[in-house]
Amino acid sequence: MWRNVAVIGAAGKMGKWLCRFLLNEGFNVFANDLRIDELTKLKNSIPNINICSLEKCVTNSETIIISVPIDSFKSVIRELKPYVRDDQLVIDVCSVKKFPVTVMHSELKKGIKLGTHPLFGPGTKSINKKKVVLTPINEEEINLASEIIKWLGERGCYGILLDPSEHDSLMTVMMGIPHAVGLILSKYLSGLDLNTLEFLNTPTYNFMMRYSTAILGGNLDLYISIQRHLEVSNELKKLSNMINDFASEVANEPEKALQEFLNIRRKVVNNGLSVSKSYELMYKLFEELQ
Repeated sequence: MWRNVAVIGAAGKMGKWLCRFLLNEGFNVFANDLRIDELTKLKNSIPNINICSLEKCVTNSETIIISVPIDSFKSVIRELKPYVRDDQLVIDVCSVKKFPVTVMHSELKKGIKLGTHPLFGPGTKSINKKKVVLTPINEEEINLASEIIKWLGERGCYGILLDPSEHDSLMTVMMGIPHAVGLILSKYLSGLDLNTLEFLNTPTYNFMMRYSTAILGGNLDLYISIQRHLEVSNELKKLSNMINDFASEVANEPEKALQEFLNIRRKVVNNGLSVSKSYELMYKLFEELQ
């Protein structure tokens, strides 16, 4: 495994995490970011890191990790393009994959390109039992991804190979919809009497409020970008139609609505998910937050 790694976007939350993780793994880390003041803070907290220009970061490294907002990705790739060599690996860690993989292959004629998505955030203390998706699109990338999966496995982390489009389709459900619902709920709740609601505080309300505010407290720039790049709007339209149908059935055909959700519960249980355990966990969370 190559020992010199550049982290572009090192002052971001994930960039900082990558710098610390790679240093702890024995890599030499070269860091770059447009936010010079944040890089200075990073250097103060991690003295062993090498802060340098984009050109020096790239030329001094065998591996280049791009950890920047999705909307800045193309411009950053174009900036580092003149310095990339054939013997280098360029990795992105964006939450969407089709867009960055396409950009890397269209813009960079040199180097090996590999799309990745760590399925965890910068609050992670260890990669043990975590998952990383890798999205190679040719044989050379598949071989390299296999090496990385082996390296991750030695650290207890699971590497998963997916096609970029398949990844994005799955992430629409796993990230796009949860983010959108959380944001919409936070908007809905913000117009209510939160003091009274918090005082009454039933378990289901508590669960909804903690979920929506957790999303609200996350990286909002990232969440909105994900909505656009994953094209979540199509799925949200389906969800909107379901909400309208539900309201109509409850008002006009309550027995039909009840039977439908009894069938859905049966299907969920048959798929191996425990609704009773989820109910218990909700109450456990409620008790812990009191």
